[in-house]
Amino acid sequence: MFYRSLFTNAFTACALFSGGIALADSFNISNDDPSAYSLTNSLGNPLNAGNAVLGAFNRNTWSYDVTSRQWNLQGNSYAQDQLKYSDLMSMQNNFTSTLTNIPEEQNGSVTDGSFNLSGDYSSYTPTSPVYLMVTGQDGETAFFVFKNASSDSLLNYDNIKISGNEPFDLWLTTKEQALINDLDYYTECILGNINLENNTIQLLIPEPATTTMSLLGLAALMVRRKRK
Repeated sequence: MFYRSLFTNAFTACALFSGGIALADSFNISNDDPSAYSLTNSLGNPLNAGNAVLGAFNRNTWSYDVTSRQWNLQGNSYAQDQLKYSDLMSMQNNFTSTLTNIPEEQNGSVTDGSFNLSGDYSSYTPTSPVYLMVTGQDGETAFFVFKNASSDSLLNYDNIKISGNEPFDLWLTTKEQALINDLDYYTECILGNINLENNTIQLLIPEPATTTMSLLGLAALMVRRKRK
């Protein structure tokens, strides 16, 4: 709930920033509040059997340009609608968690569109944005970054300094809701479909996976006809 985040923000208001550096030794990431984005699968239903991971892309692989809104890989740029199944699988395979000591009850599992993820910040990845990856079934994927609610500046890992005693709370929420709830950061979805009417974010499913499922359905229908 946002209450924990608001209490934490009030408690750490003087210590959270020092010269633009956020102080943290652990992360709490969640969307279990009604004002936060809920996650849906490719059919628009609440996401189940999903997984949320806070991390970064391996060096010399994928990155995202928030200005051009393009995905980059080894000198090539792609808009969201240009990404193929192999691209999304490459993103998933080249994404590494930056958290350790993740408790089982807050391990990022998505149920009914919501998740809780906590853990100790373990890796320093210079200049990389703080990415959140959410995956579902059959290759469903979404990615998020976080921006400062006051300045719109991107939250990078080199903006975070281990303090040893302060948790760092992030929520899947709009800038408007972040300002209303006095949160430091809001979420920007960089891969996925946003529906502002019902405050949901729909994971993408690669086109080949859809085609494969259709072919499997057709094959099953042909088998049934042969048996008849």
